[in-house]
Amino acid sequence: MADRDPNIIHSGLSGRKTIEGHSFKMCIYRLEDIPDWALEVELSDGSSVFWEGAFETDDAAYAEYERTLRKEGLGSVLGTDAVVVPFPKR
Repeated sequence: MADRDPNIIHSGLSGRKTIEGHSFKMCIYRLEDIPDWALEVELSDGSSVFWEGAFETDDAAYAEYERTLRKEGLGSVLGTDAVVVPFPKR
């Protein structure tokens, strides 16, 4: 029997957001067999902004999302002020 991929656990803190007319999806999730949480913002154009590192709890990830908005502004969440690493298309 082949190994299966682990399930993705989504936090109840995730959800759609609209700020200053910009809509996006804020996602907090983890793999079922890994306790640390990831934080990602999915943009309407299909791109994503990921936070480096992992968070011990979904509450910690959400607090970082809010801290980023407060300290760095909406541009950092939307990726307009973020470092973008392009990936080649196949």
